[in-house]
Amino acid sequence: MRLLMIDDERTSFEILKATVDWKAFDIVPEYVESAAQAMDKIKQDLPDIILTDIMMPGMDGFELIEW
Repeated sequence: MRLLMIDDERTSFEILKATVDWKAFDIVPEYVESAAQAMDKIKQDLPDIILTDIMMPGMDGFELIEW
């Protein structure tokens, strides 16, 4: 499975990546820093799980979910 995390602060992803044993769940975590990048990634790869920040510059997480 692939997990895509969208957050304008990479530190959040690094903390989550370090604190969860992703291999135990057979999940590969990936990261992008904006909704625009997420839209491209989703179109290309269609991740199984998406975690998004709500407050981001440009398009926020709610707008991304609506898209």
